[in-house]
Parts: sequence; structure tokens; C-alpha cells
Amino acid sequence: MAGLALQKPIRFGRFLLDPADERLVAPEGPVHIGNKAYRVLSELIAARGQLLTKDTLFETVWDGTIVSESALTSVIKELRRALGDESKAPRFIASAYGRGYRFIAEVSEDIEPVSAPAVPVRDVAEGLKLPSKPSIAVVRFTALGDDIEDWFADGIVEEIAVALTRFNTLFVIAASSSLTFRTPERDHTAISRQLGVRYLLDGSVRRSGGRVRVTVRLIDGIAEQQIWADKFDDTVDDLFALHDRIALAVAGRIGSSIDDAETRRLTARPAQSRDVAVLYARANAKLRAMRPDTLGEAILLAEEILSIDAASAWAASVGAFCHGLRANMGWSANPEADRAQAIAYVERAMQMPGDDERVLGFCGAALACSGGDLGLAARLTDRGIEINPGSATILFWGGWLDVVCGRPERGLERLETSIRLNPLSEIRPLLLIPLGTCLLLLGRFDEAAVILRESVQAAPQGGGLAPLAVALAYAGKLDQAADAYRRLVESGGSWAGLGLLQDPAHVALVREGIKTAEAAASGSRTLRLAKG
Repeated sequence: MAGLALQKPIRFGRFLLDPADERLVAPEGPVHIGNKAYRVLSELIAARGQLLTKDTLFETVWDGTIVSESALTSVIKELRRALGDESKAPRFIASAYGRGYRFIAEVSEDIEPVSAPAVPVRDVAEGLKLPSKPSIAVVRFTALGDDIEDWFADGIVEEIAVALTRFNTLFVIAASSSLTFRTPERDHTAISRQLGVRYLLDGSVRRSGGRVRVTVRLIDGIAEQQIWADKFDDTVDDLFALHDRIALAVAGRIGSSIDDAETRRLTARPAQSRDVAVLYARANAKLRAMRPDTLGEAILLAEEILSIDAASAWAASVGAFCHGLRANMGWSANPEADRAQAIAYVERAMQMPGDDERVLGFCGAALACSGGDLGLAARLTDRGIEINPGSATILFWGGWLDVVCGRPERGLERLETSIRLNPLSEIRPLLLIPLGTCLLLLGRFDEAAVILRESVQAAPQGGGLAPLAVALAYAGKLDQAADAYRRLVESGGSWAGLGLLQDPAHVALVREGIKTAEAAASGSRTLRLAKG
């Protein structure tokens, strides 16, 4: 079935759809959406308010390829995010439950030349100006072997690019632009300049029977150096599900790798700089260290950012989290004041516009650490995961809140995915604590002890000592439990995250484990169940 092709640019609301360049443009510049999202939007607009059934969209956009309904649902969600639309009160795309979708906004044909003012262009030979935030393009992957065609590799590139757009910290070039670079021997610097991005993702796809291997490299095209490389193996059981699995995994890794690279690059600038990007990178670096002194420095940097940009929800959320964690870990000279500051910063962050999963995650964690509304904290992190299911950071906070609220099964799934997306994290010892605690609460004591011991070995004074003592006690390793208990007492005796548990059965399990470890330690002083 042929689609309803648009011939001229179409204006609706504050947007313009340009069929010549296949792009969506807002007053501030191009809006980055994937190829499938562009085609669905074009079909809906061309239908002029008529209902397009799901079958019709599958036939025209997916060319009749059999895919699950989730593929279309995901594209509609992507479009609503790009347009700022709401499913319950739509302004652009309305759903007909179980049947399909229709475009409900007024449209008009545009007779003015299409321009994109937010992408400042220098001389063509010099290239585009780099955006203010980390920027990336996914260029064409090389198809290797006789039983694979270019369209298969291109599909993976498109889906990875779409997944990357869900990271609000990144500026992502649309695949329709980046796929134009076809030559196997690439000049990465020239491509970076031409597209106006710092980072490039390239790679290859090899298919053999029912298996596929995707090899990827993350390149800093400006500095001409490789940042990261990896390979992904999967099955070709469902083509579009395969694209989604690989894209989610790669996007999560890239988001973390770029963040690490940006932090190293920006923190090398002079210390007196008040550039917000530099302050952000420094605050992020201090935050990742997760020590009493670095949390205090992160708070000062967040306050400095807010003095320059009072609307920075990220800075407010970082201030909230640092104050809350400092109180919870027993690192505060005045825990009550830190808790009050955490709540105040959360309220400030929530009053600011935007829907950033990092802000939602930090605010959720801050509420949990400071004794705030745990229901709200869980809703914030759940919303963050809905926005960006490929973010290792928000999956961590969501998993951590699941531990606190008595949902260790879901928490384990989220935390394992988070660590899989970011296996080389600088704060891996911190990430392992809720993972080990999940295993502990699920009765998998030996596994919990292995995970928590790794955390404690890397961070001897961290929050892993209490759950390690409990896990070892239940595993019957009383000598080791006694040693962990003594170290816990020497470090100040804070239960940290265990002190936040809400499920009475979990609290009882932890109390009994601590009691057993204490008895094994032969005379060590009793710990109190501390909420801070």
C-alpha cells in the first residue's frame, strides 16, 4: 500500500515538517526524531484528520513487515515526547483505543523557505559549530559477510540513534543525516566537522544464520581518539526486537562513556572558570567520588551553578541528593539540617520545567535518604525510567527505591540492567550495595556476600558493611560476619540504606542478622537501627 506523500512543508503549532529534507523543525532548530517516527508523523498529517489504523501504519511505514504493536507504540511515544504532547490531553496525536491514531492539530502549507536557526553554520569547509552539550552521530555500520544486506545494518543504526535521543544530556544527529557517510575508510575529523558533533559511533554488523554480532567504536572525532569499543551478540528471532535490544544496550553504554569523557575533558580547564558546562562536569566528578568531602564540594558547585542559572533543575537535584546522602550515611555534623536542605532542594527542582530523568532520579533518592515521601520518590524514579529505559543512572535509583520500598525482585532486575549498561562505572562499589541487598532480601545469602564483599574491598568505609555482616551471618560464615560487624562498629555503626527499609519482614531479617553477627563478634557494642 502506498503512503500519503506530503509534497510541501507543513506548519502545525510551533512546528514545521519539511518533506524535502525529511526533518521536523521548531523555532529553536531541528527536532531530532528517528526515521520511523518521521514517516508515521508524515502519514498522520497527510491523512488530514482521518483515522489511520495500526494495520495501515504497519503497511505504509514498515512496508508490510510483520512487527509487534510495541514497535508502533514506541514510535508514538517518541513523537509525543518530541512534540511535548500528552496522551490523556492530546494537542497533536489522538489515540482511538485499539484501532489507531489521527492527527488533530490544524495544519497549513508553508510557502517560506525552511530554515533552522538553532544550528549555527560557519563556512561549509569549516563545518558546523559544536552544540553546547555533548554531541554524537551514529554513522553507517559496515555489513560484513555474504548473508547480510546494508538495510539490516542501517536499521540498527537508526534504532541506536533513536535510543540515544532519549538521553537529554546528548545532542544527537538524525540517522537520515549520519547515514550519508558510506565510505569504509572514514576521516572521522572531517565527518565530525561536517556534522558539527564531537563524538561518532561507527562499527560493523556480521550475520551468520540465526546469530548476529554488532561491533561498535565510540570516537572523539575532534581529538581523533577512540573512547570505547565493544561487541554485542544476539539472535535474529525478531528483527525489530533485535534492533531494540542492541540499541538499548549500546545507547546505555554510550551515554555513560560520553559522560565520563566529557568530565575528563572539561575538568581539565582552569579551576576559576564559571562556565556552567565546566561547573557541571566538576560537580559530576565530585558526586561520583561519593565521599564526605566530595559531597560537600558537589553541593558548593551546585550552588554556584544555581547562582548563574537559577532555573537549573539538575543543580537543585544534585544539592538535594548530596544533602540527603550525607545525612543518611552518617557523614553530617547536623543531619536534621541536611535533611531539611534536601527536601527544600527537591521542592525547588520540582518547580522547574522539564522532564529530565537525572533530576527525577536524584530527587527520588534525596527524598528516600532524608525521610521524605517515599511514594513520591518511587513515582519520580518510575517516571524517569519511563522517559529513558536505557539510562543506567535512573535504573540504579529506581532499583534502589525498590529495595527500600520492599520490591527486591523488580529492584534486582533494574540494578542488574543498570550495571550491565555501565559495567566500568567509577562508582561501581556504590552500585553493588543495593544489588547485594536485593539478593540478601531474596534469601540468596552466599551470592549477596560475594557482591557486597567486592563493594567493601573497594570502599572499606562505605555502606556495604552492614548488609555484608547480615549476609555472612545468614550464610553461616560467622567468623567473617564477626569481622564485618567489628569493621562496621569502627566505621561509626551506620546502617545506611538498611536503615531506610520499609517492609517489616525485611527489617526483622536485618535485625536478626545483625544480632547474630554481633554475638559472633564476642562483646562488640550493640548497634541501634539508625535512620541516619
